[in-house]
Amino acid sequence: EAQVLGASERQRHQAHYHWLFETARDRGLQPFVLFHTCNVPDRFGERYQIRPTNATPYTPPPLAIEYTRHCVRLLCDTYPELAGINGEASENVAVDRRASFARDAIVAGVHDSGQRPLLFMRGWVTDPAEMKAAVQDVYEGECFFTVKYTWEFLVHRKPDPEFVRWTDTCGADRVLPEFWISNYQPFGCHDTTLAAGIREQVRRLGCPGFTSHPMDLYG
Repeated sequence: EAQVLGASERQRHQAHYHWLFETARDRGLQPFVLFHTCNVPDRFGERYQIRPTNATPYTPPPLAIEYTRHCVRLLCDTYPELAGINGEASENVAVDRRASFARDAIVAGVHDSGQRPLLFMRGWVTDPAEMKAAVQDVYEGECFFTVKYTWEFLVHRKPDPEFVRWTDTCGADRVLPEFWISNYQPFGCHDTTLAAGIREQVRRLGCPGFTSHPMDLYG
């Protein structure tokens, strides 16, 4: 029930992505993959009640964790040319299960593979201390957290207190401010003074960089 593509179609898609990632590498770009969890194919989820029927966060059953771990391992082993992956355990995973899901499904999945890509873990609606213990302290490669800088809207050069909580807990050198430009319209998107102020604040905090999401992520 979890197989969406047939063998020939899967090979065609994989060949395309190999070409895409290798071309990026040839041009000096580092390819990354961003994925949201915990999502499974419809028929598979319906049969085993993995996907909830509404938006309420739920406790992923063991099969959901096993499935995600399997997929993460295959992702890393199938595409060794990937520089890194960006995962998350939020929103549709129960609050008290997000850190353990990140550890048992995502970190463990990478560890099962023969690769150790850069791991970026989204710090969205999760506890920084729990995520530090579950991800940063156990991952065998290099990892960073990405956290929304001013939560949902870009309105000030200074970060939201929640962002500072992450830098205080995990170290500013392990936290990247996350900017969802699709959420900022029309607030601050074209304010160069605001952008300069943010860059200065990020520099002072000691963060090594930032991540940016597109103007229209879900369109």
